[in-house]
This record gives sequence, structure tokens and C-alpha cells, in this order.
Amino acid sequence: MKKWMMWLMSLVIVSAAVLSGADYLSPLQKNTRSLKKQMMNNTRSEGFLIDFIDFDFDMLIVFDESMSRKQMEEKLGFQSHHLREGDPGMHNMVFVKGKEAVAYLHGYELFSLELDSGIYLKSEIESMIYHQKEKRYTFEK
Repeated sequence: MKKWMMWLMSLVIVSAAVLSGADYLSPLQKNTRSLKKQMMNNTRSEGFLIDFIDFDFDMLIVFDESMSRKQMEEKLGFQSHHLREGDPGMHNMVFVKGKEAVAYLHGYELFSLELDSGIYLKSEIESMIYHQKEKRYTFEK
């Protein structure tokens, strides 16, 4: 009986490790990590936002910080466990391809993004200029 319980516990632990690693290796997580890394390591004071994005997407949705998760999912058109209820100063952004999130930024990152809430098509992002000072990004269309 003890061997059987030990085997079962080992299986549960290994399964949990594999599943958590699978999320870490997902395209969504890879894209998000790449985007954050590029923005954190950026030393240029000005450039195009698209230069940080090395994945395909159709649009960027920037949510108002006061929106509930339910409201964000309604605007998004599908459920996403990566959305977080907003607080003042917190950002919630999702890059979307079709009906799937392909990258996201939420929370209080080590950089600040000042971008009005709304839906931005890829064509708008491609021409959007950023200004950066001390990891505080502002954008102009």
C-alpha cells in the first residue's frame, strides 16, 4: 500500500511539473517574455513600437484599468486567464491573432506604458512611435 501511494504521489508531482513547464514553453508565454525583455533592455529614447514585437498579431487591445475581468473578456471576445482585474496604474494589454491571445502585458511591470485604452489594429501599431525615458514609454500615432 505504501509503495502504491508513493508511486501515485510521484506521478502527481511529475504531472504538475510537466504541466507548469508546458505553459512556460507555450508560444503565448515565449512572446510575452520576449516583448518584456526587449522593452526592459531598450536603450533608445525613440523608435517604433513594432520593433519590440517579433510575433504575428492582428490587434492590440488595451483595457481601461477600471474594467472587470468579465468586461475585458466581453471586449476581447473570448476568455483568457491572463487578464487581471485593474487597479490604478496597472496595465492590461493583450495582443490578439484571430480569437487567440498571442502575448500580453499586465500588472505593474518594471517599465511604464502610457497608451490610451482601446483597440489598435496591426497597421496602427506598425506606425506608432514610442518615446522612452527611464523605462517610461509614451506613444504617438
